[in-house]
This record gives sequence, C-alpha cells and structure tokens, in this order.
Amino acid sequence: MQRMKIMSGARMGLRASYMRALGLALFLSLAATQARGQSSLSGEVTGVVTDTTSAVVPRATVRVTNVGTNLSTETLANGAGLYRVLSLIPGTYTISVEQSGFKKFVRENVESVRVVATSPMLKTDKADVSQTLGSSQIQNLPTLGRNVTRLVQLAPGATMATSQLSGWPENAGDDFQTHVNGQPGYNSNRQLDGVDNNETIQGLSMIVPTAESVQEMKVTTSNYDAEYGQVVGAVIQVSTKSGTNEWYGSLFDFYRSSGMFARNSFTEPLRPASFVWQQFGGSEGGPIVKNRLFVFGDYQGVRAVNGGSVLTTAPTAAFRSGDFSAIAATRPIFEPNSGNADGTGRVQFSDPTRATASNPLGLNIIPQSRISTVATKLLGFVPLPTDPTRTDNNFRISGGGAAAVNQFSSRVDYNLSNKSRLFARFSLFRSNFDIPSAYG
Repeated sequence: MQRMKIMSGARMGLRASYMRALGLALFLSLAATQARGQSSLSGEVTGVVTDTTSAVVPRATVRVTNVGTNLSTETLANGAGLYRVLSLIPGTYTISVEQSGFKKFVRENVESVRVVATSPMLKTDKADVSQTLGSSQIQNLPTLGRNVTRLVQLAPGATMATSQLSGWPENAGDDFQTHVNGQPGYNSNRQLDGVDNNETIQGLSMIVPTAESVQEMKVTTSNYDAEYGQVVGAVIQVSTKSGTNEWYGSLFDFYRSSGMFARNSFTEPLRPASFVWQQFGGSEGGPIVKNRLFVFGDYQGVRAVNGGSVLTTAPTAAFRSGDFSAIAATRPIFEPNSGNADGTGRVQFSDPTRATASNPLGLNIIPQSRISTVATKLLGFVPLPTDPTRTDNNFRISGGGAAAVNQFSSRVDYNLSNKSRLFARFSLFRSNFDIPSAYG
C-alpha cells in the first residue's frame, strides 16, 4: 500500500454579492459550493496530490469537511493531481484524499489561513495585499469598545483618520474610519457577509457587527480582484459566525468608572467628572437539526454615564449691552457700512453717551439703537460667565450625558445539500443618547 501526501493552501475571504444594507436588514444568500460566481462567501482550498516520491496522483477523490457543521464538499483531482474546492465559509476543515491502491490521507484543522506541507512559499495565485484576522484575534486583540472597525488599522497602508466623527449622535454605530494608502475612509468598500454595507452620505458602515459575532475579517488594500474595480481605498470584508453541531457560547462584561481616573487640574478643581461605562453581552450557537440546520445569536449592550467639565466663553453683561470697550485695544469693532474695498477708511463703533473717564470717546461700544431686539432675547438663553472678571475662558460647567445602546443579531444556516446552502441574518441596533450642551 503506497502513501499519498498533499500540498494544499486554504484561503478564506468574502466574495461580492451586492445588496443595499439597512440598519435593520434581513439578508438571504444562496450559495453553490462548486461555483465561485454564485457564492456570497469565498473560501477555497487548493493543492496537488502526490505520493511519497513526489510523483503526482491523478484522479484522486478530495473531500473537504467543515468540522463544525460536518458539511462535506467533494471533488476529483485532475490528471496533474491538482484540485480546487471553492465557496467554503470561514472555519476549520478536515481534508481527506482517497485513491485506489493508496492509503487514505487525512489532514485536520485546516483553518482560514494558508497551510502548506513544506516551507512557506510566495503567494502565486493572487497578487492582492491584504490582512486577514480570525475569530481568536478579533476576540483577543485590544480594541477600544471592542470595536472591530478599529482593527482595519492593522492592514498595510492604513492610518487613523484625524477627521473621525466622534459624536455618538452623528455616528451611532461608532464606525471607525481609516485612511488607506492616502485615500479617505469613504473611498473604501465595506461588505458584511458578502453584502454591500456602505452608508453613502458620511462614508460609514451601515452595520458595525459585534466582536462576538465576527468569524473573520479581511482587509485588502491594493491589487484587488477585478470584481472590486470601483474601489480606490480598501475592501473591508466581514464574515459572521454560524452555528455548529455543538452548542457553544460566551458571556462578557466590561466596566470602567471615574474612580480610576486622574482629575484634570484645569477644568476639574476637586475631582474627576462622573464617568461610568459598562459593556456587556453574550452569544450562543448550535444545531437545530444536526448536520442540516444551525442557529447563532448574539447581544451586546452599553450603558454609559459620561460626565465632563467644560471651560469655554460666555458673553459678559457688558458685551450683551454692546459695550466691547474692554477689548478695544486688541479687537476693535467697526461700523459695517464704512470703509473701502481695500480695507481702508473703516470707522470704529462708538457711543459717546456711554463714555467713561478711561474711554472718553466711547470707542468699541455699539449704540443701543443698533442692537437687534431678537438677538437680545436669544442672549437671554445663554448663561452669564461663572468668572465675570474675564472676557474669555470665563465659563466653567460640569455635567454629564447618558447613553443606552442595544445591539442584537441572529443567523440561521441551512444545508440544502453538499452542493447548496442557504443562510439568513437579522440585525437590530437601537441607541438612545442624552447629551446636553455646554450652556444647558
């Protein structure tokens, strides 16, 4: 009985199946495991079957089995011993090879990374520059708020966007924008389970999946496949988890408070502002019908009370009446109807009726008749300075905002046969924010 060996490579990623993603969406995708163009997920195993003398073994039967779901895909190596199995969802696989006259060969634990039987070689089947992160890396790499979009910065050519939207109401999903190869974040293409996940107004992700729900994330920064020809930034592809033949799950709870903070000596004279951040949740997946129907679901909640102190400027009582004489030397105020196009001939505001010994001409004082009554009423809603001795940086206030975020997703996978499978995913994101302004 002769022995066989295989040299194989496993690659997992996402292929495009375009559909507009909404904040609350149901995705259906039918994938045929033998046709690349019909698959919304694109993982593949390729290799060559040889014997112990390195001679090729033609027409061997190659079977690739998902360890979690026991779904098998089978193909025949060609006359040169080459084989290729397409449209595999990210996960761990067992590869077996059988041929008459040879002992059965089995390779276990082939994951969504390249695996070879000999020393690693240059990647010759694809020219893309990419970074792939598996579930373990996504779970264990430190990220602020367990936000998977921050991991895009690990890709080649990726840098933090300094214009990142930081306010929760404007960016409720907390998508983290990243520049790639000099291109702004809105020039990147985001996909979730092979479906378009782009918010076109601000260049954000429509849905930011939780770290618990992500199976794999791939970021391609250059030399994309032809199907991504419309992209000039990065292609960010995320695949979510599915259930397996064994029930599994997770629970987590993270807590931070101002008791661990140092105070800001400029704006917090006594103690740090109140701050509480709690992020909690869990996930569970398993079989409904073994080898056939699987379910996975996850939940993440955030409860935050974010206190803070602000040092800003409020108009003084004199400013509200039009008296800007205190800043006449540094900030003169001119009559808008005076002066020439070149800036000459301007006349400084003055009100002799309110002249003083230190300001005998009443310079930099706007006459009461020139002040809008509407503006005066609006100024009544702005508080007076807490430090009336200053004209700027004279208003200090401490306060806080509250946030409550609830995020839920579920996924059902159904194996119609060894050649066809169906999955549906449901995502829900709700957030409530109470963030008062500095002036109340």
